[in-house]
Formats: sequence, structure tokens, C-alpha cells
Amino acid sequence: MKQIVFPIRREMYDPFSQVSEFWGIVDGSDVKCGVSIEVLTDLLGANDSTRENVFVTNRPVFERIAFYKIENGLFESDGSIKVCKDDLRK
Repeated sequence: MKQIVFPIRREMYDPFSQVSEFWGIVDGSDVKCGVSIEVLTDLLGANDSTRENVFVTNRPVFERIAFYKIENGLFESDGSIKVCKDDLRK
């Protein structure tokens, strides 16, 4: 079984990819995780001024989804994990 942890670090928003990023550590290696802007705005009602607070409030949910994806090998082609709208609808 993999050792997966999500250290408490401030999320960072990448305006180019429109993803709020956070990090996981899997067996000692960093894994970039991200939440699409559509999750934050369309599903959770965030705007530019509330995006960070909405992310922090829902971070435990995002971490559970990322944990599941890591354990099941559901990585993006670049080795990252992305939480999308469909992940929250399941």
C-alpha cells in the first residue's frame, strides 16, 4: 500500500491552466494535485475574491478525491492529479 499524505501548504492558483494547485506526497515523492476552476466556480460558487476560501473549506474533499485517484493510478499524462467536475458528481 502506498503512503499518501497531503501536507498543509497554501494552495496556489495558476491563471494559465486555471487550476488551484496543492501537493501530495506519495512514498516520499511530491505529486502535484489540482482543482479545476470549474469545480470552484460552477459547482461551489466561488469568484475571484472567494476562490481561496472556497478551496480551503473544501480541501478535505479534494484530498479524498486525490487520494482515491493516486491509489487507483488515475494520473494525468504529466503525472499530476486533477480534481474535475465529474469527480464531485459521483
